[in-house]
Amino acid sequence: MFLAAAYVRGWLQDTQTAVDAPICGLVQKPFAELSKAEQETLLQEGIRCGLSELARFRVVEQVAIFQKILTLLNGIRPDNMLEVGFDYLQFTICWLQHFRYLSAAMTETDPRHLAVAYALQKGGMGFLQIQETMPENIFDSQQQFDVSVALDLHRKTDNLAKAFNDICKATKRFAIFTFPAYSLRRELPTEATIREWLAAADMPYVKIEVADNRLLVVARK
Repeated sequence: MFLAAAYVRGWLQDTQTAVDAPICGLVQKPFAELSKAEQETLLQEGIRCGLSELARFRVVEQVAIFQKILTLLNGIRPDNMLEVGFDYLQFTICWLQHFRYLSAAMTETDPRHLAVAYALQKGGMGFLQIQETMPENIFDSQQQFDVSVALDLHRKTDNLAKAFNDICKATKRFAIFTFPAYSLRRELPTEATIREWLAAADMPYVKIEVADNRLLVVARK
């Protein structure tokens, strides 16, 4: 619920929507000081305002591949993280619930997803860094991440080889990718191609397994 409350707070600030004094007080109050009852009040205000995006914050059972990635992150204990793309909000919710104050950056270019990300950031998740960039343009020599996670990377770029290389260059330790095990709509990279790309990007240690009909690729420097 705390993420939905943060989203409502950020949306109210961005849109400068007129609200009653009690709600205004909750928007201005430091997010960390909000009680669960106050978070619920903000959530109900968002419902009253008809925020359709709130449906994406519903608590659902974690799918197996998300749980596997969370288990990996628990073992890695990263100092910071990069999430490539913000379209899998349920995964973002999962890791934010487990690593609530983990320094993290997110990349995205879709205006709808960016709007949600910025509202979360402004509403209480100030430790989130939002980068409006494509996966193949991520690398910045001034910033690297302990772990990078890219779910279904083929949906986010048409230049997979360059995206793999840039993500790995931006990663200090572990890079985690997922792909559908098969697709009727577009050609997916083979395991051999994935290993070739990772080796070229100085990620020689690679483990690939299947979970939820997806390939889970874990690479380490």
